[in-house]
Amino acid sequence: MKPEMKIDPHSVETLERFNQCIDYFVNGNFTDKDVDEAKLATFQK
Repeated sequence: MKPEMKIDPHSVETLERFNQCIDYFVNGNFTDKDVDEAKLATFQK
């Protein structure tokens, strides 16, 4: 049985946001504190 495929009703906006995230990380617009907080948020889940 195949899982139901869900379609993103905002696919263009999703791709634009994804590209913005890539630019953010490539340009290094974050601090060591940002990285530490992201790690903590990930591991707390």
